[in-house]
Amino acid sequence: MARLQREMDQVKDRYKLVELSYGEDVLNLVLAKGYLQKLLDNAHVADFLSRHQPDILREFQTIVDTVSLEG
Repeated sequence: MARLQREMDQVKDRYKLVELSYGEDVLNLVLAKGYLQKLLDNAHVADFLSRHQPDILREFQTIVDTVSLEG
């Protein structure tokens, strides 16, 4: 029982850490998505990435398309 209690306490501590950083993490994600969206909206940047870094362009587009604050 003591071992189980220690493990539960550890889980609670980890949960609290995640809970504390969640707001900042979401803010950073929203800012990053907005920045990537502006980059991709720039025709010169999108064209450059399309010609020279198509894999990165696809990944950026995936991030912009899938990042959402909804569950």
